[in-house]
Amino acid sequence: MRWDGTEIRHLREEYSKRLVYIGHAAAVKDDLTAAENLRIACTLAGHRVAPLRIQQALDAFELADLREAAVARTAAAAVLARLVVSESMPLWLLDEPYAALDAAAGRLVEELIDGHVARGGAVVFTTHQDTRVRASRLSTWMLEAARCVVVRDLLVAWRRRSDVATALLFFVISPACFRWASAPKPDLLRSIAPG
Repeated sequence: MRWDGTEIRHLREEYSKRLVYIGHAAAVKDDLTAAENLRIACTLAGHRVAPLRIQQALDAFELADLREAAVARTAAAAVLARLVVSESMPLWLLDEPYAALDAAAGRLVEELIDGHVARGGAVVFTTHQDTRVRASRLSTWMLEAARCVVVRDLLVAWRRRSDVATALLFFVISPACFRWASAPKPDLLRSIAPG
């Protein structure tokens, strides 16, 4: 994998300082406030953030009243507030950014992603939820990636024709050999099964 033409393993710290990674599990300490968690996360990533910017980030997710409260109930929003203070980072890696967010916070995440891509940044994210991200390159990449995967699988299948034939033959023969595979009858199963 390369970053600006150089393999990532040669960049290590330089690469890490240029991305924001937010995982599925909130990496926050419940005993710390939202502001403290955000400041520590940014500092550990090598990203100095002014206290005013931290306040603005928390305000964006309507966490202003919880700025000095323990973050246990608002961990997901507190973590995503890091996106607001990380606009200058060129790459965002987000694992399930919508998990545990209400609809309003989800829309804010979509706006942040769209804004980041519009400014020339890159966002890679996973989600099981519908998203309204409008980044034009998203759909293009998804179509190209899907086409690439289909072509790859067809090439592998063509090169391993006997494996494909074996699998297809199994699914054709199995129902014919085992009546109960397609229509289980309690009396037949009881006579076959022990006990």
